[in-house]
Parts: sequence; C-alpha cells; structure tokens
Amino acid sequence: MAAFSATAWLVAALLSLSAQSPLAPGTIGGAVTDGSGSAVVSAVVTLSSAASTGNRATVTDQTGSFHFAAVEPGNYTIAIAADGFAPWTAADIEVRAGENPPLLSAVLQVAPVSSKVDVGLPQSELAAQQLPAEEKQRVLG
Repeated sequence: MAAFSATAWLVAALLSLSAQSPLAPGTIGGAVTDGSGSAVVSAVVTLSSAASTGNRATVTDQTGSFHFAAVEPGNYTIAIAADGFAPWTAADIEVRAGENPPLLSAVLQVAPVSSKVDVGLPQSELAAQQLPAEEKQRVLG
C-alpha cells in the first residue's frame, strides 16, 4: 500500500511539472495615463524583443489598458505612442515561464510643441526691393 502511495505521488508530481512547461507563455499588461491621471485612449502599444523577428502591437481601450497574451519567456521592450504625447518606452521587461511581470503604469507627458515659420520674400522680390533702396542711397550719399 505504501509503495502504491509513493508511486501515485510520483506520477502526480511528474504530471504537475509537465503542466508547468519551462516554455509556458506569460502575459504583459498595463495602463496608460496622462500627467493628470486620465486614461489615454487609442495609444499604440508595441511589444518587441531582440530575440524575436517580429513586433506585436495593440491599442489601449477606453480605460487606457492594454494586454499582450501568450508572451514567450524572454526580455521585452514596450513602446507607447499617442497623438499629442511624447513617446514612452520601458526596456528589459522580463517574462519568465508561466509568470506575469507586474502591470506597467505608463504616464505620458504632453509633447513639446515646436513649429518653424519662415518669414521672408523670394530672392527675386527681395532683389527688386533692395535695388531701389540702394539706388536711393547712392543718390543721397
């Protein structure tokens, strides 16, 4: 009877270990807010890894949340982009077999506004205006 119990226990332990495969995927998720704490809706969240050939992307929902399921073990980078906000990046997010890293909390900062305005005349118009001024100076000395 004791031999049967030990065998049953060993089989149960082996089945338990095989269910937790060393390559079991995890998940990565989080929330995106602005500086005031409001959810950033429709932000593009990209998941990338140096060990992977492709990127995965998703969009934040109405609460600013995002989720990547079935993420293979490894190190990842999350990049977040949204209109009107500066880009946000988190690197070295480690996913271990069957584990999920803590939820990410991304606070996006308003992007600096910069614009360039060139005020001037085309070269031909500028020359046309300078010529009479130069002639006037020569005459008046």
